[in-house]
Amino acid sequence: MPSVVAGRAFSSRSAALCAHAKSSSASKPEHGKLAHGTQLERQTASVHTPEAHDDVVSVRWKDGHEGRFLSFWLRDHCPCPQCHHGIPLDIRPQHTSVEHEQLHLEWPDGHQSVYHLGWLREQMAADMSQADSPTLWDANLADHLPTVPYEKVMHSEQGVQAWLENIERYGIGIVDGVPGTPEHTEQLAQRISHIRVTHYGGFWDFTADMAHGDTAYTPLALQLHTDNTYFTDPAGLQMFHMLRAAEQGGESTFLDGFHAARQLLKRHPDAYQTLSYTRTDAAARGDDGVYLRPAHPYPILNHLPQNTPGDKSARVGRLFQVRYNNDDRAPLQMTTDETRAYYLALRYWQERVRDPANVLRLSLQPGRVVCFDNWRVLHGREAFTGQRRLCGAYIGADDWRSRLRALRERAHGTTLR
Repeated sequence: MPSVVAGRAFSSRSAALCAHAKSSSASKPEHGKLAHGTQLERQTASVHTPEAHDDVVSVRWKDGHEGRFLSFWLRDHCPCPQCHHGIPLDIRPQHTSVEHEQLHLEWPDGHQSVYHLGWLREQMAADMSQADSPTLWDANLADHLPTVPYEKVMHSEQGVQAWLENIERYGIGIVDGVPGTPEHTEQLAQRISHIRVTHYGGFWDFTADMAHGDTAYTPLALQLHTDNTYFTDPAGLQMFHMLRAAEQGGESTFLDGFHAARQLLKRHPDAYQTLSYTRTDAAARGDDGVYLRPAHPYPILNHLPQNTPGDKSARVGRLFQVRYNNDDRAPLQMTTDETRAYYLALRYWQERVRDPANVLRLSLQPGRVVCFDNWRVLHGREAFTGQRRLCGAYIGADDWRSRLRALRERAHGTTLR
């Protein structure tokens, strides 16, 4: 089914090329490359020039996909200053063509705009709903852990990209062969981006010394959870490197929150809906002078909006974030019926989270770094005895995704800027 792109929300101006036909210095636009690692570089398409009464440019790809782009939207997304202001609402291109994997438009004022077909394909709403589909997993991931060698990550951009693409796909990515020092671990984290500083500091290196009022700084067991539910913007990535394993116990546990949510939706759809709409507050005040709460309460399951043209409802789209830490949950403030429904939904959720078939168990050792998406993967730990030394860091969600996009652009060559 064709989709109509009518606004700027999906892209930036920098993704299109333009030239002015009346300029003597204008030259043929550079052949652009895709920015997202898709496989559309060699696709071709046909284009339909709109009639006088129509304001839509239709592009049909050889694989059958069709995109319908408003003429005003196309002119609005030229990056040059001439296109930023004063565009007539009834503007139509006079001539259209497809050459060298690019859509060429000529406007009534002589202006020429050029758009890479791959970029246009990425703007199609129908494709956006299916973008970046994650690979869901359970305890069996232990048989094929997504791993990249340390030397490859430290000495090549391809290694960093492979690591981040594992995290994007699975929510978790492992680097093996890391020297067992905090310095090498910090340098590894910085291959992704700068380290996010919180009330725990920047890069951390700790034992069970109660340096902070948090159960992570004790030898107690930690139930599966995500970190920073008391932040408006929880950390995106979390990295662990076990510098010294405990004498007994201390096994790390991980769970794919998206997989658990999928199971909940199939078995208890009402519970899924409750945890998607019911907002609960969180708080952290373990350290002196610290009392953290998010700007407003959030549900456990957070979705992207998915509105169709003309639809004013708040219909939910793709699940993009799990915020769950039962120990940081603040008192519930809702009616009796809402509270009863919430507790029932929470029990069903916890059944999925505690199901051994869903839980990945790893005995972390020096040399292996685990980095995981804190917006998707829950983590925990068994109780332990003896000294256990762990180092690691947080990295912002926008920062690691920015790094991956930039790596993909570089891998595909010149971007459309």
